[in-house]
Amino acid sequence: MGSCGLEVSGKALNLPQAEKPRDLVDSFLRQHPHIDYVRFQWVDYSGVLRARVVTKAHFHTIVNSNKPLNCGQITLSCLPDGSRVPFEACAVHKLFPDWRSLRIISNSRDDDIPLYASVMCSIVEELPGGLADPNLCPRIALQNITTKAHSQHGIDFLIGFEIEFVVLQAGPDGSLIPFSSHPGAYSAAALRGPSYRYFEECMRNLSVSGVQVREFHAEGSIGQYEITLAARPPLEAIDELVAAHDIIRATFANHGLTATMSPKPIVDRQANGSHIHVSIHPPQHEESFLAGLLSRLPSLCAFSMASIASYDRHADFLAGTVVAWGSQNRQVPVRKMGPGYWEVRCADAMANMYLAVAGILAAGLLGMQNSEPLLWKDVSYAGSMQTKSAELPANLEQSLSQLERVSEELSEALGSRISGHYLHVKRHEVEALKHLSSQQLYQLLATII
Repeated sequence: MGSCGLEVSGKALNLPQAEKPRDLVDSFLRQHPHIDYVRFQWVDYSGVLRARVVTKAHFHTIVNSNKPLNCGQITLSCLPDGSRVPFEACAVHKLFPDWRSLRIISNSRDDDIPLYASVMCSIVEELPGGLADPNLCPRIALQNITTKAHSQHGIDFLIGFEIEFVVLQAGPDGSLIPFSSHPGAYSAAALRGPSYRYFEECMRNLSVSGVQVREFHAEGSIGQYEITLAARPPLEAIDELVAAHDIIRATFANHGLTATMSPKPIVDRQANGSHIHVSIHPPQHEESFLAGLLSRLPSLCAFSMASIASYDRHADFLAGTVVAWGSQNRQVPVRKMGPGYWEVRCADAMANMYLAVAGILAAGLLGMQNSEPLLWKDVSYAGSMQTKSAELPANLEQSLSQLERVSEELSEALGSRISGHYLHVKRHEVEALKHLSSQQLYQLLATII
């Protein structure tokens, strides 16, 4: 599915790119002269990181041309099991690199010099006749909503993430079984377990790659780690999350192990979440923003809990099962942590986080624009849960039906028709994977997320 071409036509697109890519790239290469290869990366609708790798020489050609990299139409049409959703055979997908996201990829052992860099890309579909369609791309949708919030409402956002993962090894029959078996719940014993030396290697590699880790600890009950990343503007935060996931997985893979963030990697073990921290600045309209988020939360689960397996993690004590919020309450899907600052707990690593965060911000802005009242009380106190609060979807099919209900208003808010494309792909995914047993599904997802 490769291509030697660099040509692009059609109208100019307002994509998140550096103004002077040559200067930015030259500065990067001066700092990292040993780079030999650059990965042009994107995240598909199943949360899977995909990439094309170019040599350093061809990388210079791409930068100098200031044109995108051609790619086959499967960029967003592949499913986790390797099957594909039908696509327009005559279209071409263009990878527009955001040079501000350039970073080295450090996943080597000891003090080996990293030879790879990565850059995150936006995707534009070019149809016959040169018509450019940006409506497939989650990154563009997120850029649209953050630009709209700033220009029309004077609001900016900070986003932070928690990464939860477990470490697996190949069992006698080739299936993945737990490697980590340390106690959780902040236990110091986790800091001397058999996988911890590899975890420390992860921390070094993350630091070398410029990923800012705030803290880490043993999470859950058995064998789970959690890493907290620093809060950043939305695009930057998700680019860093993608890099962190990749570096963690690659570092453990160097030792023949599988680090996975998938929501339910092992049947009888702790599930993995990927909580999203959202803050708005200034916070004056926090009530209407929260109202907009909560009223559309069942629909947003299609973005934030984007896999069949996501709903096996779903439980009162993990992410809540009804629409609710509470100050410092971890048993509801939205925990308020401060003025204009919430943790969205109904999320996991199967999400395309560009799209999940775009949906959250769009829902909040719709609440502000419509001056929606906050009908849900703070459930921070015993007995304060509203008995008639709507339930969150119990499976992905229900989430997709809820998303279809608000697709039109989300499309308008996002300035993108992406939700329709997403629904099409995810419904194919449900059909492709529903025949798998839980064990087969968990094993599959553990190898890719």
